[in-house]
Amino acid sequence: FGTTYQPLFTESRPYDQASLDAATRYVERLEANLGGTELEPVLRFVLSQPARPDLPRQVVVLTDGAVTNTDTVIALAARHRQTSRVFTFGIGSAASQHLVRGLARAGGGAAEFIHPGERIETRVMRQFARLLAPAMTDVRIEWIGGDVTTAPEELAPVFAGQRLLAYGLVTGTMPSAARLTASLIDGVQTWDIRIDDAPVAGTIALTLAARTRIRELEESPEWTALHGSRQRGRKHASVRQQIIALAIRHGLMSRETSFVAVERRATPVIGEVQLRRVPVMLAHGWAGTSLRDFGIPGPMYVSSSRPLAVHWGDAADASAMDVGASVPSAGQSITRRSTEKSFKSRWGLSALSGFGRSARRPAVLDELVALQDADGSWALTSALARIVDRELSVLEARLPDTADETRRASATALAIVWLEVHASAWQDEWQLLRDKARRWLSDRPALERADWLDFARDILAAGSR
Repeated sequence: FGTTYQPLFTESRPYDQASLDAATRYVERLEANLGGTELEPVLRFVLSQPARPDLPRQVVVLTDGAVTNTDTVIALAARHRQTSRVFTFGIGSAASQHLVRGLARAGGGAAEFIHPGERIETRVMRQFARLLAPAMTDVRIEWIGGDVTTAPEELAPVFAGQRLLAYGLVTGTMPSAARLTASLIDGVQTWDIRIDDAPVAGTIALTLAARTRIRELEESPEWTALHGSRQRGRKHASVRQQIIALAIRHGLMSRETSFVAVERRATPVIGEVQLRRVPVMLAHGWAGTSLRDFGIPGPMYVSSSRPLAVHWGDAADASAMDVGASVPSAGQSITRRSTEKSFKSRWGLSALSGFGRSARRPAVLDELVALQDADGSWALTSALARIVDRELSVLEARLPDTADETRRASATALAIVWLEVHASAWQDEWQLLRDKARRWLSDRPALERADWLDFARDILAAGSR
């Protein structure tokens, strides 16, 4: 998606080999040629599709930038929270924290950020582990015997391996206990937690609680509908006053409050005001070309001054921004290719490159993962034989018969054992697909003298080739 969007399928499809192959071919042909980042139309299209009552809808959003209507996008996800969960990935240095985290919070999902130099696989698999696992939902906190406001008031689902962090802003009597209630896969569970009324030293926890409450007020239009007056203007004013009161009391910035630095000098400044150009920080990987996506019109030009002054709009009448890099001659329009070359030559890095990988990671691991079919099995092919360092003819000679089911069972067992032996340090990347392969293998008829995994271990222990 970009300024427009192009759906691969017009409706949800079962995950099988046909849909996987179609999606793979589609991704291989993708080009980033749909314009700027316009998330609301495509998200509205996805969330407006009929939801199946027997299956939760999981939406995964990947973005490397920001949008100008973040509040609208977050509110859209919040309105569909009962039928859809939204999981987000922020990719690169310029992904908006507010958009990525806010969209996941509103959609009842989770957010992950992938920075330049980090491996993508670990974070992707961690996100999909949350997506596939049952979550603790409908989380509520009841304060016993006290006047407390929970922050956030609407608690997010809790996924396996995560913690629940919530604050209680005491406005009157101190509560004696808190009751936590949540829905799990086997029913509703309740926990009672005794509260120590001893005061906590310092203000860090209180500041974090206020920040959490302000963020919820800023992001949740549903909160105003539940707690404000019946008139829209008065509801907005009520929320605004609460944000201002919390921000001033705790010294926090918000959409309604900001800080003004005032320098008081013993000796007044005498003379004319001087303009000083201060270099600005550009997000790594964007090389300055991304500002067009944020509504800055016109082509990009370069002046002949040093450090570099980059202009947007007409070359003869534009304000400058220093970025401190060597670039083409004055008045020449910067292209993505020339900008990338400039950053590479000056800083010794690829400004538009992908993300790094560990040098010790097995080079064929990605290839083995790509060979797995949608049902979790592997086919016995020359490509798989090469990865496990065996001749295909040698593997075929060890099979009890030539049936396709037998070939697939042996290949799947070989892939599982190879992963466990040669890629154990990267288990977080392949554990989910290994578990799926094991489930597929458990439904296959066992061998007469050993199971399929023992069969594979014997083959791989017999020496290479």
